[in-house]
Amino acid sequence: MPAHRWLRFAPVFADPWFADRIPPFLASVHDAARAILDAPTGQRPTAAKLWLLKTCAGELGLLMVETLLSDLGRATIAHDHPLARRTAEQLIEYVMHVQVVYRRPAELPQAAEVAQTG
Repeated sequence: MPAHRWLRFAPVFADPWFADRIPPFLASVHDAARAILDAPTGQRPTAAKLWLLKTCAGELGLLMVETLLSDLGRATIAHDHPLARRTAEQLIEYVMHVQVVYRRPAELPQAAEVAQTG
């Protein structure tokens, strides 16, 4: 039985608090990466926009997206078009196939112990 492509990526666990922000964010990342591939050089997203997306990825806990956006931003600044294209392709592949699982963070054992003794 052939494996689905998305099975290559470990699922991302996110707090349900971000459930309304993550899907549109991933769509924005997809659009920025697609612009790298499709638009003429002068109309590509700027490094500043990529850094803004990278910062948001970190806030949402999307570490792989954050890493790929960082790599894409560096490639854009360096005008390394082949690297930027490869990284944009990887980013599209990731945001299209990663599974986001929403669940609350587990309670820390130390907090439970304090609550029981307090």
